[in-house]
Amino acid sequence: MWYLNAVIGRPIIGHQREFAEGLEEVTDETMAYIDSCPADYIWDGETVVTPSMVEPTIEPPYVPQIIKMRQCQLYLYDIEMLEPVNQAVLNMSPKAQIEWNTSDEVWRTSPMVEQMRLMFGWTVAQMDQMFIDAAAL
Repeated sequence: MWYLNAVIGRPIIGHQREFAEGLEEVTDETMAYIDSCPADYIWDGETVVTPSMVEPTIEPPYVPQIIKMRQCQLYLYDIEMLEPVNQAVLNMSPKAQIEWNTSDEVWRTSPMVEQMRLMFGWTVAQMDQMFIDAAAL
């Protein structure tokens, strides 16, 4: 007798019955059908699910929360935004100017970064992509 382990989608054999509590009994005919399917197919208890039937899970891209100031400025230079950002910093508070001119890092969660995002009309997704691209430099 075969039992299906619904958690892992693979059958266990009958002599493992003591471990089969809560598992569904599978007939020899169904077992033969399962065995005839490629290894990457999944038995969901009623049908064999092929990989193409399963919705792929798309992981959101990793957004670095800290980049080096060098990376930030090189990226802004590459997209021709370094001069406009430098001009914007000159219009900010003296503390913001000191932060921009002396920091070794740029934090994604920095109030100055958020202020720049709003000032230039960048979306959150665009700012995240900027940090991803800058981190690659």
